[in-house]
Amino acid sequence: MLDTSTYAKFSIGEIPESLWFRFKTLNGYLIMRTAKAILNVGDKKIETYVLTSRDFDGKNLIGLEVIKELAILLDGRETCIMKEFKSK
Repeated sequence: MLDTSTYAKFSIGEIPESLWFRFKTLNGYLIMRTAKAILNVGDKKIETYVLTSRDFDGKNLIGLEVIKELAILLDGRETCIMKEFKSK
């Protein structure tokens, strides 16, 4: 999920509004502008969706589907993407 200004960079990949993600909340539905994107991290290419709220400016967050594809080390305030090493 991205803030509106960052999402604008992905708007060329935006899918039709009828296919935008919708999330049910206690206050009703949250409609998310949705675009397809390819995330390049090291040697990996991950096909993913980029989202931003239709009705308010969101925050920059990484989704679970992307996190599942990466080995991430969280060390206090430091965050590193771990590279897999092949044993000889």
